[in-house]
Amino acid sequence: MNEPLIDLFAFGIFGNAVLLTIIVPFGLATYNLAKMGLHIDKPAYIFIGYKAKIKELAGRHIKLIENFEEIEGNVKQNFKRGGVEINEKVISELQALSEKGLIKEEVWVTPGLPFMISITLGFFVAVFYGDLIFELTKYLILN
Repeated sequence: MNEPLIDLFAFGIFGNAVLLTIIVPFGLATYNLAKMGLHIDKPAYIFIGYKAKIKELAGRHIKLIENFEEIEGNVKQNFKRGGVEINEKVISELQALSEKGLIKEEVWVTPGLPFMISITLGFFVAVFYGDLIFELTKYLILN
């Protein structure tokens, strides 16, 4: 008899998690605008990442947004969907490019946030507040 209620609660947690995940890009944009102001070299990246110094990349749960290739003394930067895994080889290549003056000391990175964090937050929101999708729908219909 309680199974449909449990199923609705689980769906509410998932819906909350999806809505809470939408907060991340706006948080990143706010952080980037506060840090860099309106002088952002790649405005499209402010919603998916932030700038980090090359020497501070090791041991963090982040990926590079771009792939860097040196071709005939110039650096070609390509957006890499899914990011570029950061390892010792990548860091040493980036440091070499930075020392040559081909790239800046900061590169765009994207955080590796597991969906489990959003599910956990979604659970707590469901327990203490309720289903965000239901409340949002109710608000839109009644107003």
